Amino acid sequence: MEACAIDIFSDGYARGALQDAANMGYFEFVNVTILNSEVEYIDVDEGARILVAGALADAVLNGTVYTGGEDFNRIVANLPGRDVLSITTFVRDALKKVIAEGSALNELRGQDAMDYTDWLSNIKLMIDRLPE
Repeated sequence: MEACAIDIFSDGYARGALQDAANMGYFEFVNVTILNSEVEYIDVDEGARILVAGALADAVLNGTVYTGGEDFNRIVANLPGRDVLSITTFVRDALKKVIAEGSALNELRGQDAMDYTDWLSNIKLMIDRLPE
């Protein structure tokens, strides 16, 4: 298992997104968050939702450890990997938008230069771990 050095659940946006994923179910959450999203501009809330979708997929498929608490662990324990595997292309593409220039979350995280480098590196690693 590989640990994620940056806690993506450290802000209210991500914690709220995780709660939404727990309430809706992962696939409905991904559908609402990613598959139905036609926007090029990713705001902070949407970026956090995409990161949660990516972290859940990464944990299920690769055993990557995240500090998301009980909701996170419950979702991961109940997700069949083969079903998650079928949507990783969409999740990867959405994650790339989160770290792209012009993404509100990317710009917000970029304000803290020390944290930003680690955050960006971890998101890129998440993308690389998810199968195409």
